[in-house]
Amino acid sequence: MDSLILLSLLSVLQVSADVPSSLSVSLQCSTLSLLLPGRVAYPADIVYIKSIESYFWTQDRLTPACVVTPKNTLDISIAVKTLATIHVVQKTSRFAIRSGGHSTVSGAANDDYGVTIDLRALNTVKVRDKNVVSVGAGSIWSDIYSQLEPLNLTVNGGRVAGIGVGGFLTGGGISFFSPMRGWAADSVVGMEVVLADGSIVYTNDQLLPDLFAALKGGSNNFGIVTRFDLAAFSIGQFLGGYIIYPSTNVSQQLSAFNTFMDPKNFDPRATAIQAYTYQGSLNNTIISNGLEYSVPVLDPPVFAGFKAIQPQLGSTMRLSKVTDFVVESAAFQPVNSRGIYVTSSFYPNVALLNKVHSLWDHTIAKLRSVSNLQYSLIFQRLPKTLPEAKNSLGLNSTAQDVVLCLLTVAWTNELDDALIRNTTKSLIDEIEIATKTTGAFHEFKYLNYASDFQDPIASYGAVNKRKLQAVSKKYDPLGLFQTGVPGGFKLF
Repeated sequence: MDSLILLSLLSVLQVSADVPSSLSVSLQCSTLSLLLPGRVAYPADIVYIKSIESYFWTQDRLTPACVVTPKNTLDISIAVKTLATIHVVQKTSRFAIRSGGHSTVSGAANDDYGVTIDLRALNTVKVRDKNVVSVGAGSIWSDIYSQLEPLNLTVNGGRVAGIGVGGFLTGGGISFFSPMRGWAADSVVGMEVVLADGSIVYTNDQLLPDLFAALKGGSNNFGIVTRFDLAAFSIGQFLGGYIIYPSTNVSQQLSAFNTFMDPKNFDPRATAIQAYTYQGSLNNTIISNGLEYSVPVLDPPVFAGFKAIQPQLGSTMRLSKVTDFVVESAAFQPVNSRGIYVTSSFYPNVALLNKVHSLWDHTIAKLRSVSNLQYSLIFQRLPKTLPEAKNSLGLNSTAQDVVLCLLTVAWTNELDDALIRNTTKSLIDEIEIATKTTGAFHEFKYLNYASDFQDPIASYGAVNKRKLQAVSKKYDPLGLFQTGVPGGFKLF
């Protein structure tokens, strides 16, 4: 980096600490253009336009002053050091970090009028040996899987094609293989990170272990991860797919899911995602069970309850590979829509599952007028927490008996935002009153499923939050990733 440029910039800023925020942004972008030629795109540039259009949810297609497209870790180091230098004096300067761009929280991976660092060019996949795969932080899970499948290898990663690596892993991450292998973040064996001062460090269980644990669940609060080293394992074909049903057998579905969740029936090879989805265009609700069994067995007993329910509208259950299953999951996702996720967790029983479903079902009437509505209530198992896991999530090994409850809404008209936000917020409050009243409430909120009005980091527990705050102060003493990167869920 040209240190003279940065020193000159800092001296200019010190002369006038009251420079308007618009000039601060101009300084950010123009300085980055000088230091990273060809790596900074502006609103009229095709690179900028394609970056913004590629965000999955339309509410995050914001208007940053410029988009930085680093090609390597050094580029990111230069960008962070530059932005940190400006931020020392101009506290209004701000930036965002983007990997896959799937967060429903507007501003978590993009910044209106600030700077967005788009990591997608950091997408290399390198098999170091049969046990470790290194992936760039801008990689997409479906691309990783397709490169590993010829080697009969895979990693503990995302379940939907198009999902990015960075936010997924630093938020925890749930995989088809989580019942056996735990949170996807716990399969990370090392990370390359750019810290707030622009330094490049490597962290694992032995090197900077406090930072390593903090990054597993602590999101974008400590630095920019540029590479993840992942534990790999052998796999061929396994069982997976969806069974689709009409909404006439709700009680049977909830009973089957409760049986699946019973600790005595736990099978570490099995995952089940039960979804109740109202399609506004059809004025109809369907039920789906997404099932995976991580070995090539066609009829595992653990799924018997789901398979016995009739009538069925269709089934795609089959033996196949990871890429096929994540592409199938993506086909159920809405496109060019606005979206919200809201989450809660609880210990299940049949009566409580029925209560939660009933509360959700009664809110459909409030949203029927919403254009292009897709509204789901989803139940799945909270991932197994491995005894040796060192992350920041604050969960113990009994968490696998907990239901992770998710509300998802997709729609297209911005005018419906307030109605949907208020409806889902009220509903999750009602759900948590019901779970607390029955003693079934669990405080954990999965960060990657949380809405901006929720506080997933606080749900890790006070002790874990204080640890994360201490790590932040140690590696980012000036708070760049708290105030300079305001998007997402913060520590202070």
